[in-house]
Parts: sequence; structure tokens; C-alpha cells
Amino acid sequence: AETGTGLGPADGAAIRFTLVQAALSALFSVALAVPVARALARRQFFGRHLLITLLGAPFILPVIVAVLGLLAVFGRSGWLSEALGLFGLGPVRIYGLHGVVLAHVFFNLPLATRLILQGWHDIPAERFRLAAQLGAGPGAIWRLLERPMLAGVLPGALAIVFAICLTSFAVALTLGGGP
Repeated sequence: AETGTGLGPADGAAIRFTLVQAALSALFSVALAVPVARALARRQFFGRHLLITLLGAPFILPVIVAVLGLLAVFGRSGWLSEALGLFGLGPVRIYGLHGVVLAHVFFNLPLATRLILQGWHDIPAERFRLAAQLGAGPGAIWRLLERPMLAGVLPGALAIVFAICLTSFAVALTLGGGP
């Protein structure tokens, strides 16, 4: 039965699916990006700058190519499913909500990492040095420097990733499991 808005039950289900997958994708992407960004901000290692540059790669990669890559790994006849078959286990199920969320996390984790990493870089190095000179431990540094920065950066990162996932038609169409 159609509602007064001209939308039927299938339309309502599609809107709910879109909102749920975008919210879950944004939450997982940003939650996983926090420790990655913290590690990149606090550690220096060979190839660090190249790794940070490569975090932009999902945005130059066509969406369908990335989705096909995920299917090659996680699909019914993908590498992971074939490996599980060697142990007598069934194939991985990539289609549906979890597949869409996985694809969105793949695309948006690098973006969220770069947004949060910028927040860490915006904390003046002098503050970290001063905290160390004053004998502040990791808990105090978290409470006084990192948590306030995250409180300012995370809402924007969540909003950006949510908006991207909300409008990502190719991923939902390919992995969403159909109407």
C-alpha cells in the first residue's frame, strides 16, 4: 500500500537500508581510522610519507574496479572462499548489508584516516614537548591534547563519510543484494 508521499513499502525499505549502511559505514570507517591516524602521527618509519600518499588511492580508483577487486577476494569464488573451501568451510557471503559496509570501509577508511591525521598534525609539537617536560603520561596527553582534538575532528569526518556513503550508488547496487 502506498503512503501519502507516493512511496511504497519497497521505497521505504530502500531508504532505511541506505541510511543504515551509510551510518554503519561511517562509524566503522572513522572508528578504525583513529588508531591508524594516531600511529601515523606518532611514529616515524621508512615509507611513512608514501603510505600517507597512497591513502588517497581509493579516490582515483574507479568504484567498480574496487568492488570487483573485493569480489575477487571475498566473492563466492574469491581467494578467501577458495581457501575456506580447503578446510571444508562454505564460501564468504559478500552480498547484502555487510558487503556494502565492507566496500565503504575500504573506500572511506583512508579518507577518514587522512582527516583525523590532519587533526593530529594541527596539534602544535610544542604542546607534546611541554607535556613530556611536565611529566604528563599517556593518559594526561590523551585527556588534554588528543581527546579535545578528536572531539573537534570526528564529527566532521563522520559527516563527510556518511554523505559519501549515502550517495554511493555503485557499491549499493553491486553488493546490496537487490531490491
